[in-house]
Amino acid sequence: MNRVQYEAREAIEEKIRSGIYVADSVFKCICGHAVFEPVAERDRYGMNVSIIMCGRCGLLVQSPRFTEKSYEQFYKQEYRQLYSINHHSEPYILFETEVRRGKEILEFFNDHDVSLAVGNILDVGCGCGGALQPFEAFGWKGCGFDYDDVLIKYGKSRKLNIFTESAYDFNEKGRAFNLVLMNDVLEHQRDPLVFLAKIKKILTPTGLVYVQLPGLRKLVYNSYPDILRDFQLAHTYYFDLKLLDSLMFYAGFERVCGNERIQALYRRKRVTQSLNEINMDNYALEIKKFIRDLEKRRFRLFWKNRKLRFMHNPIPAIQSMIFFIRQSLY
Repeated sequence: MNRVQYEAREAIEEKIRSGIYVADSVFKCICGHAVFEPVAERDRYGMNVSIIMCGRCGLLVQSPRFTEKSYEQFYKQEYRQLYSINHHSEPYILFETEVRRGKEILEFFNDHDVSLAVGNILDVGCGCGGALQPFEAFGWKGCGFDYDDVLIKYGKSRKLNIFTESAYDFNEKGRAFNLVLMNDVLEHQRDPLVFLAKIKKILTPTGLVYVQLPGLRKLVYNSYPDILRDFQLAHTYYFDLKLLDSLMFYAGFERVCGNERIQALYRRKRVTQSLNEINMDNYALEIKKFIRDLEKRRFRLFWKNRKLRFMHNPIPAIQSMIFFIRQSLY
């Protein structure tokens, strides 16, 4: 952590102590199960963040977690400082990253033979809106929203049709989208089902929803394959592909294609199906086994994932290894 991150962490902890930031607990999983098991008591930065696991489906949930009002303030005041994201001074860098992500999404569609007719596209949590640009180059009519006023202002300067989240009206009549992008959005939601119900209302009957988020099983390929480094205050839920499929199924969607990265595309469920069709009974055992195996193999995975770096840049690689060992023992 750098100085700015330490200061952000101290500010958050002080607001928690003084009651400015308020939290509440989760008593029932999305699957309806009400029995949880503890998984972790701190996050990647040593903050008191409690992660619990549903005893049935294995969904990892932050509980207690901030109220909606507290999260809104956190995202506006400490979020970017805590995660060392300095996009305000150089938003064009973020914009170019978003443009590349937009191109990656189009490549994902192409790789999975997804044929999309040009139409209206909405980018939820759009940042500067850069991901819309590759789609607009093909004739799509783009729209997006984000909570960050500075990034929205920059996106508008690039002639993009984007808004602050508070200014976006989900209930506006006649607004419908053929494609909705959600890049790193669902894992931040306090109530994903409520959020997805809003998305469903503004989706055309044949519309598609693209979801991208950090998949649990992708951890084995990370530079630092330690699950504690994945836990963070900003994330309320943690998914692998099956857990995400289950959430989307409860929300009325079915998967078209996807991977454990996670990049996944969903459409409305086409026929009436039983909720038991995606069987999540005892999936918690699989998630527990994955976590245990990851813990046992993390040093071996660290070496495997960084072997080439050790060969070409040994000194920085050794420094990162020492850092990883210290973090693992913390």
